[in-house]
Amino acid sequence: MVNQTAPPAGRARRGQVEGIALSPVVEVEQVDSALHLVSRGAGDTIVYWAVASSRTFPENLHTVGFAEPLYDTIAVVRRQGAVLSPATRELARLARLARRMLLEH
Repeated sequence: MVNQTAPPAGRARRGQVEGIALSPVVEVEQVDSALHLVSRGAGDTIVYWAVASSRTFPENLHTVGFAEPLYDTIAVVRRQGAVLSPATRELARLARLARRMLLEH
């Protein structure tokens, strides 16, 4: 199994819940690296739906969804009185918007 190093904890927990031990043989930093290795037969990987449905996803790979969706938790933490960068503010805004959209459906 080829594993991206971030965020493996949720994937490992999911495997444990399903009674499967996920033991990566190779760990890489970037999803592109994982896909490159997997597309050449080095193993399997777990990617987000957005990655699997992108135009750059290798055509020779096949995807299978989980019976129960797998989600990651993302948190924005800042010191009291600290000012967030414009990019971080936008990320936080988009996260709040996505959360509202998910709760409405």
